[in-house]
Amino acid sequence: HDANTERSSEGTPFPDITGLWAVSVPDDRCYLFRWRQAADARRFEGIQLGVGEIRHGYVTQSGVVRWCSDGKKWQGQLDPTGWCIRDGCCLSITCGDCLWNF
Repeated sequence: HDANTERSSEGTPFPDITGLWAVSVPDDRCYLFRWRQAADARRFEGIQLGVGEIRHGYVTQSGVVRWCSDGKKWQGQLDPTGWCIRDGCCLSITCGDCLWNF
């Protein structure tokens, strides 16, 4: 079986974002995440280094990536290379306010 065709009924693979990701924010802080794609390819699990596990990790076929960690909700768009997340934002889970864009 071809793993890519099993990932989607249309035969188009979901982006595999397994690995170590760094998110840099405007105040020069960097957040590190280690992700592992789940068997269904739509979900991922992992940790935010120094903080703890992530929740609700999800990637769409079009490359939208969403996850929750440390009281924040993160979202961004994978660029065509699959190596970079662009047009990202981080929202407070408690109040929904935008904390920053990345």
